[in-house]
Amino acid sequence: MTRPISVVAIAGLALVLLTAYSFSAVDGGNPGPSDDKQADIRGDFKDKVVLIEVAESNALESKSHSVVLQNANIRKLGNCDFLLGDSYVLENDEGGDWYKDTAIGIPCDHIVRFQIMSPSRYKDYIKLWKDRSNNDNE
Repeated sequence: MTRPISVVAIAGLALVLLTAYSFSAVDGGNPGPSDDKQADIRGDFKDKVVLIEVAESNALESKSHSVVLQNANIRKLGNCDFLLGDSYVLENDEGGDWYKDTAIGIPCDHIVRFQIMSPSRYKDYIKLWKDRSNNDNE
C-alpha cells in the first residue's frame, strides 16, 4: 500500500517541478515587471526626460553612446525587456534632428546608467555640458 502512494507522491512532485521549469524556460527565467511595478516605472518617467548611456562594447573595445527619451516605459519583446520611448531633441539642437520624431527601443541589458530629469533641468544640463566642453577645448 505504501508503494503506490510513494509513486503518486513522486509523480506529483515531478509534475510540479516540470511545470515550474517550463514556465521559467518560456520567459528566460527572468520575469518582467509586474503590473504594479510597471505602473511605478511609468510614474517615474511621466513628464520626464530620460538620458540613457547605452553600452556598445565588444571583445575588442569598450564604448557607449547616449540616447534621450521622453514618454518612456518598459516593454517586453520576446524574452527581452526594452526601454521604449520617443526621441527627445531640444529646439535648435544641431545634429539632433537625425532621430527627431522617432520611437526608440533600447534593450534594458545594454543600459549602463540613466538619469531622469524635467525638460527644463535637461536643458540646463546640456547647456552646462556644452559650456564645459567649450572651455576644455580652449
